[in-house]
Amino acid sequence: MGRRWNSWLATVVMIATLTACGDGGTTVVEVDPLVQPFVGTWDAEVFTVTSDADPSIVADLMVNGTFNLNVQESGLYTATLVFGGIPW
Repeated sequence: MGRRWNSWLATVVMIATLTACGDGGTTVVEVDPLVQPFVGTWDAEVFTVTSDADPSIVADLMVNGTFNLNVQESGLYTATLVFGGIPW
């Protein structure tokens, strides 16, 4: 019984793996003309936050961190804030 189960499981895993590989074709993404000027990676030079409770308190996040934004042609983006060595 154990051998039959292992053989069946191996077959299912192999089929799932081959199916996930696909044909390797490329997908053409239609570029939105409104997004086109922003496509690429952007690195912040200034990034401050202001306290709602006391607007005189302003923190500069670039002192201990970085912020970058990567905009894809599809309009999807990834924003990464690293503050104190910890990505958020």
